[in-house]
Amino acid sequence: MPVNYNGTADKPYPAIIRVELREISLNDQTAGEDFAQYDTIYQSADALWYRTDAFNTNRVPRRGVGLSQDNPAGSGELFDVWIRGLISNNSWNFVSGAPVYVGSGVGTAPVMSAPTASGVWQYLIGKAITSSLLDFDPSDPIQIAQ
Repeated sequence: MPVNYNGTADKPYPAIIRVELREISLNDQTAGEDFAQYDTIYQSADALWYRTDAFNTNRVPRRGVGLSQDNPAGSGELFDVWIRGLISNNSWNFVSGAPVYVGSGVGTAPVMSAPTASGVWQYLIGKAITSSLLDFDPSDPIQIAQ
């Protein structure tokens, strides 16, 4: 059964947190730009969510990385985001047991190949359980030497 934390009328919380077994997600988050379901995203200092990019230091967060549960129509739209947990997507084609990373390029879906170019960031976000099931558990990013 989910555990919800709801604010009161005089002191609302910015989000409802849902915890189910190994899944943690945030509901009613606000998109800062367009992105697709299952894109790796991060929460910026402005509290909006943006697409990650292993080649761009400004798009590699130290915290707040997630996977979009929805397809927000654009900036300002509400959506839900996975923070941790077992996430299934039949369009993935992972190798069981393989590490999974933030992709190289803005708005890419998770990938099995770690970026290796000079100055790029490697951001391990989980492990493939099956070809379509990801144990989403982001770690700290590591920058490849320039």
